[in-house]
Amino acid sequence: MNVGEQLRQVWRLGRRSAGAGQRGAEARRAALEAAGEAERKTLALPAILSPVQFPARHLPKPTPANLRRFAETPIVRRAINVIKDRIAAMDWQVRVRRGARADSVAGYAEKLSALRRVLEEPNDVDSFRTLLEQAIEDALTGGFGAIEMEATGDPARPAMLWPVDGASIRVNAKWDGQVDTPRYAQAAQGQLESSAVELRDDQLMYVRMNPRSFTPFGLPPLMLGLGADVNRSTAAEMADEAFRGAISPLAMLIAGHITRDLFGKCIGWRDFEFVFNDLSARDEQTELEVQVRLLQAGVLTVDEVRAMRGLAPMGEAGTRD
Repeated sequence: MNVGEQLRQVWRLGRRSAGAGQRGAEARRAALEAAGEAERKTLALPAILSPVQFPARHLPKPTPANLRRFAETPIVRRAINVIKDRIAAMDWQVRVRRGARADSVAGYAEKLSALRRVLEEPNDVDSFRTLLEQAIEDALTGGFGAIEMEATGDPARPAMLWPVDGASIRVNAKWDGQVDTPRYAQAAQGQLESSAVELRDDQLMYVRMNPRSFTPFGLPPLMLGLGADVNRSTAAEMADEAFRGAISPLAMLIAGHITRDLFGKCIGWRDFEFVFNDLSARDEQTELEVQVRLLQAGVLTVDEVRAMRGLAPMGEAGTRD
């Protein structure tokens, strides 16, 4: 059997399995809906879906592969890991958005607990950290971090999240802003656009970055482990500049996407926001002094200070105690 016959046989087997897979997918979808869970639409690893490569005119440009190969060089890898690990390890909280009040949100405590569960248990495999690290990796490498969001209809777990290979996502340049119009599509390597998986705006969190603004290059030598090139008298200033110039902007961008895309668009709970506690934090003593002064001056209430420190309001804390 020559190569051509082998390819034709693989193609026939693939079509048969696709039909069986579609019937199985419909059965799984019905079972998940009955159980109050969501089904993933995108593929986890579309870039390695098929070992057979079809004619080049249907293939995407090799730019993502080149970017990822370049990202594995020692200095670049170190820079990416510095940013990714720092953001993924940050303390975070879900709270009422600015301008809203907890006592005006129906089922506030239950919704707050549900949102934390969505983030802490995004799917059956990932944790919040592993989910976020994959999106940050793609965002830093190529500017295309992506997370699929699917509503479940279960108030105790209103959505499920999955990391997506951002390089496989195509953006609809003619999107009209309507909720029902697909804004994105996932096209695997060698897959025709007509058979791509279409996704609405409320089904995909797509982190777009300007590489000239958020590039990992230009971090100080201290952050890259090149200690011999660092003047000890300026080490602290250089580390602080790296945080403000590279880590903080990306963390704020991700927090905004979680608030707007997940809480607002996918789930529909617009009274809540996601924040990283470490972004605005000074050293602990300075932070405490500022909060005490603002409290004494009547600028902040006790509950507002407690919220800044990731604590529940006094009334709720007393109830639990």
